[in-house]
Amino acid sequence: MTKKEYYKKYLFYYNSIKFNNAKYFIKDFKELIKDFKKKYNEDINYFIAKLIVIGLDDESKEMDLSNTNEKEINKFLIDSIKKQIKPKKEKDNTYLKYYRLKAISGDCATGGLSKKAALLKIPTKHFSLVKDYLRNQLERELYSVDQDIYKDAFGKLIKKHNDIGNKLIDLKVFEHKWHKRTFWNLVEVE
Repeated sequence: MTKKEYYKKYLFYYNSIKFNNAKYFIKDFKELIKDFKKKYNEDINYFIAKLIVIGLDDESKEMDLSNTNEKEINKFLIDSIKKQIKPKKEKDNTYLKYYRLKAISGDCATGGLSKKAALLKIPTKHFSLVKDYLRNQLERELYSVDQDIYKDAFGKLIKKHNDIGNKLIDLKVFEHKWHKRTFWNLVEVE
């Protein structure tokens, strides 16, 4: 058993006996203490065990634990844990809150390259470009129904589609070329 494993078991026995009145662990608890002393030639310490088990052993090296009392160690534990707690992030307003792009046909739609349709967040600052892309997508689709797709006008729509799609890739709205080769719907999400 590693030192950390000893400490984990020690804390389990200690807390079980102290807080749950699990007297049936007393024998195992005493054996664990004896084994630890034999293996590491030192006494097992409750506070050091707590520090190591919750991952603060590196920070505790700076502190002399031999002459400290329970109150000082508990304060140290609380301060160390507070350092590890990250503050909550402010709400991210960089994306449209209730809308996403959902793949409806093509490479990234259900049955394309994936079993599940891609759903992309839309950066607020690039929404006008996304709208241009969706308008172009609709224009190309409508044009292909009732016009000759070999005319210059359709070629211009395709070029515009590629240009806008490439910009969206550069801006990280689209992650790869397959997103550009997909038809998208603007969908509402909660």
